[in-house]
Amino acid sequence: MELQPVLHGPRLKLRPLKPSDFEKLYSAASDPLIWELHPCPDRWKRDVFEEFFSKALDSRGALAVERKDDGRLIGTSRYYDSDGRKSVAIGFTFLTREHWGAPGTGSSSF
Repeated sequence: MELQPVLHGPRLKLRPLKPSDFEKLYSAASDPLIWELHPCPDRWKRDVFEEFFSKALDSRGALAVERKDDGRLIGTSRYYDSDGRKSVAIGFTFLTREHWGAPGTGSSSF
């Protein structure tokens, strides 16, 4: 199974995370409210996020979530715990708050 595919939807592209994405992704992640109910509620802090980002790169399964209209990074997700054949877990996911909610419900700007 390819753990870092490039996936295209009508509005978003998921692509392999790369080291040069750090600043843009940290900008997206630096909102404390994203992490408020998360087990790691201080992930919005730069030093904590640096560790998260480093582990994401090391996993070789991390994907950047990029808007197609302007190329802005709005989050990330990651494949992990793959047995290489039949199963894989998906997690370590976040999106900027402006992209929370379902399209068409009025709760999302995207």
